[in-house]
Amino acid sequence: MGLYDAILIKENHIAACGGLTAAYAAAKRLSDKVSFIQVEVETLTQLQEAIDAGVNMVLLDNMSLEQTKEAVTLAAGRCSLEVSGGVSLDTIRQCAETGVDRISVGALIKDITAIDFSMRFSEDLNLLRVFDDLMEDGNLTRAGFRLGLSQPAMSHSLAKLRKITGNALFVRVPNGMQPTDLAVSMAPSVRDGIQLLESALETRAGFDPKACKITFQILLSDIGELVYLPRLMNRLREEAPAVNVRALVLPREAYAEAFVNGDPGGHSKCSTYGHPNCSTLAAVI
Repeated sequence: MGLYDAILIKENHIAACGGLTAAYAAAKRLSDKVSFIQVEVETLTQLQEAIDAGVNMVLLDNMSLEQTKEAVTLAAGRCSLEVSGGVSLDTIRQCAETGVDRISVGALIKDITAIDFSMRFSEDLNLLRVFDDLMEDGNLTRAGFRLGLSQPAMSHSLAKLRKITGNALFVRVPNGMQPTDLAVSMAPSVRDGIQLLESALETRAGFDPKACKITFQILLSDIGELVYLPRLMNRLREEAPAVNVRALVLPREAYAEAFVNGDPGGHSKCSTYGHPNCSTLAAVI
């Protein structure tokens, strides 16, 4: 038996189909091609929905022992229950005593700490992009500049990555951020995953300027800000109304440093221009 002999319905499948019941119904249409269908649930409410939909194999994801006991009572033998997530060799007996039918223990096949990335589209993928850019550049400010994120936003993302992995991931050194051994081991898989998803998304839709919300940073002379920038903003209001432009004016001798560091430093004038519904900000940096 291989992975192709069964269907496991996870949170992204449920989200894509508009609900657990709809996802299970879609999978059942392929039931003649697979041996069984299993649905992953995260709450007792989802478990009840799975039972009502006729699901006969349910995976309880990251539930506590108390929640697992409640799940066994709720199921009352109407479906097979498997426990997964957070189970160790030290807690396997307690899990078995709850009355579940199966237990999944990652420690049996690996000796590293599991990293709990749920891969929810809107949140965890952005964290992975932050990780990938930090691995490539080793500088929080420059990586944030490429991603269109402020330094506080980058710091927040890094803190969340550290919490998820239980590892510092990147430590400060005189010339930037140095990855830990865990970060180095994660990097190839993270990069491959991002490239795979980006490739899949590119085949579905092209660039839509009206949906773009990026802030572009442009280095201009005083004359450029007066002559060229108004024309650019007029065009953006028509073609890409949600785009912001951050115009920098620097002494000519500071150009090279700004391009290398991705940071205007402490001697620039900066203005941020938004679309008509966005307030205009002006600051001296």
